[in-house]
Amino acid sequence: MRVTSSLAALALLLWGAAAASAQADDAAILRAFEGGYARAIEKAAAVTVSIKVDRQPEKQPRPASPTGIFGGVFALRPDAPVSGLIVEPDGWIATSYFNIQGEVNGIEVTLPDGAIQTAKLVGWNVGADLALLKVEATGLPTLKSSDPADLRTGDIVLAVGRAPDGRGVTANPGIISAAGRHRGRAVQVDSRLNYGNVGGPLVDLEGHFVGMTSKVSTASADNRGQNSGVGFVLLSSKVAELLPDLKKGAQVRGGEGRPYLGIMGDVNYDAGDGAKVTSTVPGASAERAGVQPGDIIQAVDGAKILNFNDLRGEISKRKIGDTVKVKIRRGADQLEIPVPLGENPGE
Repeated sequence: MRVTSSLAALALLLWGAAAASAQADDAAILRAFEGGYARAIEKAAAVTVSIKVDRQPEKQPRPASPTGIFGGVFALRPDAPVSGLIVEPDGWIATSYFNIQGEVNGIEVTLPDGAIQTAKLVGWNVGADLALLKVEATGLPTLKSSDPADLRTGDIVLAVGRAPDGRGVTANPGIISAAGRHRGRAVQVDSRLNYGNVGGPLVDLEGHFVGMTSKVSTASADNRGQNSGVGFVLLSSKVAELLPDLKKGAQVRGGEGRPYLGIMGDVNYDAGDGAKVTSTVPGASAERAGVQPGDIIQAVDGAKILNFNDLRGEISKRKIGDTVKVKIRRGADQLEIPVPLGENPGE
């Protein structure tokens, strides 16, 4: 009996030691995790600005209609500070077009160091929900961008914005709930987005710039502009791609300004051997080049196409006026057709 009791006591002691060790390990992991959050937020705060927009009130409510590549129904946010981020050291500030739409009288930006600057609205792209502001400042900090190719569904991210006082920051954690959305230009996140933090940066746990958070759908929002947990983020690579034109004063509405093949595709065709053309837009590039309904587009400039989303992504990488070599399977025939890309007529 004494031997059995001793063994039981030893087992209990070992279990207690193991449990204590596990608790210590858990606490260390939690502290490291919290430290990672804090460091990422600190880096993002250094580039996150507060923006106040003086605008004329809308004379009447807008009809419910889709706007831009992110879809949904949107309305002007209440008159309150919104967020933006520094994208280049010499005073270039990006924010959501949603934040600056309407009849604007003036824009004021509070920089991370508390300095208040009058900002000029230089350019915008409605379809990408992106606007570019300019303030008179130099030597501003910027963030290192993440590599879009490394983004995975489930990655932890933080949506960072400025608090209403313009000094503090807000941070809403979440995960990437879907990568490669909107023709590879965006990712979907479950971080809570609201009127205050939209237009600010989304960062990973290393504080790298993943992208800019985009407008909140009022169709799934409460009266404070809080969305339902599904938000979209314009990737950092796409922000960088659009900046040169916006700096020149580009004002792009809807889909215009984007390359256009001019086909309708079968999104349910999933044979993995290409994109199936269901119809061509009369007078558009594809029809003029000889693309026909029923064609299976298998490659663009040598890049393999598995489905219609692949095709969209490849075309979006080009510019209006580029000629692409489209490899097509038509029945038993293999064709290669050069197609000069036109301009998207808008959405």
